[in-house]
Amino acid sequence: MQIKKMALRQASANLLLVMLVVFSAFFLLNSELEGWGSPIPNLIFLEYLVVLYIFFRIKQRNLSFLLLLFPIFKSIYFSMYDPAWVSIGDFSAYIEMLQYQFPTGLTWVVLLNAIHTIGKFYYLTIFNMYIPMRLYDITSGSPNAAIFLYFNDFVFLILTAMTVNALKSILDDKIILFFVIFLLFSPTTLADTIYPDRHIFSLFALLWFVSGCIRIRNGGSKLDFYLIISLVLIFINKPQLLIAILLYIIYLNRSKFLDVRWLLPMLSLLALLVVYNLSISGLGVYLAYKEYGYAATAIQIQRVMGPLYYLVMPIVKYIYGLFSPFPWYKFSVFLIGAAGSPLTLAMVYFNSVFGVGIVIALFRHFKQIKSHQFYYENFILFGLIMSLTIIPADIGHSGYLALYYVLFLPIFFILGWSRSAVIFFSSLILILLLNLLVFFA
Repeated sequence: MQIKKMALRQASANLLLVMLVVFSAFFLLNSELEGWGSPIPNLIFLEYLVVLYIFFRIKQRNLSFLLLLFPIFKSIYFSMYDPAWVSIGDFSAYIEMLQYQFPTGLTWVVLLNAIHTIGKFYYLTIFNMYIPMRLYDITSGSPNAAIFLYFNDFVFLILTAMTVNALKSILDDKIILFFVIFLLFSPTTLADTIYPDRHIFSLFALLWFVSGCIRIRNGGSKLDFYLIISLVLIFINKPQLLIAILLYIIYLNRSKFLDVRWLLPMLSLLALLVVYNLSISGLGVYLAYKEYGYAATAIQIQRVMGPLYYLVMPIVKYIYGLFSPFPWYKFSVFLIGAAGSPLTLAMVYFNSVFGVGIVIALFRHFKQIKSHQFYYENFILFGLIMSLTIIPADIGHSGYLALYYVLFLPIFFILGWSRSAVIFFSSLILILLLNLLVFFA
């Protein structure tokens, strides 16, 4: 009886969220057609509706009041951006792709034709970039391009609300609240969402995958809605991650794979994923050319290191992902990539502190962390395996690794506030000492 009541409450909450999304779509469309105020205040209004939905879904009233500050905080945060933020990273390139791919509108024919350019075009940017581009008739060069930032935040909040619903049946509200605060306010998230891009969908898909796996392992069902959606999103957005996901599933079920009935299908699926990824670059480039990072840099390093190159470079990639941008004292250079905002750059720096803190915690308290089987197997182990995906990729910014930091958040639930504070302080001191060492070298 209790299970039926919980299922009914969950279904009602999901229905309410669907109704909220439908209302938001109607409101946005009509507000633009009928001239109901300016776009940014309208988007902030809708953000508050979603924030209130999350607030009342989580039955923790002490820290949950922080959620109500999110739209105001982000408005202040965006106000510190330099107007030239539109030229940062891949944002303008995404907009150009969308303009090229859908010059006359979004139709099924055009969507199907876009399959042929899957290596260049990312479908999920339709939700957080194409819709505001068409709805408000703006591009990256428009004077009111800041609308993209607020619309992206609105989409981010909808995905957060879905995540709350996904986690509701498997975690306590207090733990869910910590995940939500991390998603909305952490330096990691703020550093990785400077401008709209496709990676927010991968971030939430990882959490949905975890929630689905837990429900299936708990015997709730053989199939799970959030797990299926997560795999679809990852396949569309970054199919290379599916190989790591399959390795995670194989590891968790390793005892079953002694049975040929499991072994052959899993090996066949793994081979199929590898072949598919070979055909869409990324992993294919690595396997074909044995190149880590950008070609010119990779060739130069390889000449110096010889065969050690293939052993050392994976470690270098982890170090680069953890510490970049480095050294910190070159802030005038890094400020450009942080939208010209000192606050955003501070978030980028503290993202490194969090990443290095994760490594310190794993080295110092691994036995204790592993003893908490639920968190270790469902979140931390998954994060460790997913982090391996940076090895066959190009050397890139910290966001490639930081995408998985949310999966390591339970480490600090296990260790508690005091030891977590010591770890982050140690991480900060370590990075500062390395900066001094490089500065005086």
